[in-house]
Amino acid sequence: MIFLVVSDLHGAVEAADIIPDLLQMHKADTLILLGDLLYHGPRNPMHPSYEPAKTAELLNKLSCRIIAVKGNCDAKVDLSLLDFPVANDFSWLYLENKAVFLTHGDVYLPNPPIKQGDICLYGHTHIPEASYRGGAYFFNPGSIAKPKHGYAQSYGVLKPNLFSVFNLDGESFLHSEF
Repeated sequence: MIFLVVSDLHGAVEAADIIPDLLQMHKADTLILLGDLLYHGPRNPMHPSYEPAKTAELLNKLSCRIIAVKGNCDAKVDLSLLDFPVANDFSWLYLENKAVFLTHGDVYLPNPPIKQGDICLYGHTHIPEASYRGGAYFFNPGSIAKPKHGYAQSYGVLKPNLFSVFNLDGESFLHSEF
């Protein structure tokens, strides 16, 4: 099983538009969305391609392949445009013998409810991360639309025993085996 991991779209239709190509390029079965799907929020400048209704339309075409969690900028009124469920603050999945905790990152970090050897997959910071601390793995794909701290727009790919972060040119610049 291969997962494409995307966070912090913030309604950027240009970013949503490339997701089907990324799924195909990485032969990913499932798209994990880690929150902040449609709205930009009051602290973030509006993305030049901010079109939340069109972004929702593009994501809805992939609805049967999506696992999504709610971010701090995701309001019920916005999420009503989506044809797939968006878990409240978190969700779990299992990848081979690893429990994977999915969250946006605004509620459960820095101390998520995970055990040693588990994986925490989160967004929110718009900063890519692949680290091992406190006996657990912490992976963040960065933001596909609005990166921060000089990082490029990015996304993640989660495979059994490997998490990688890629820029939009398809170059991996961060990875971790587990």
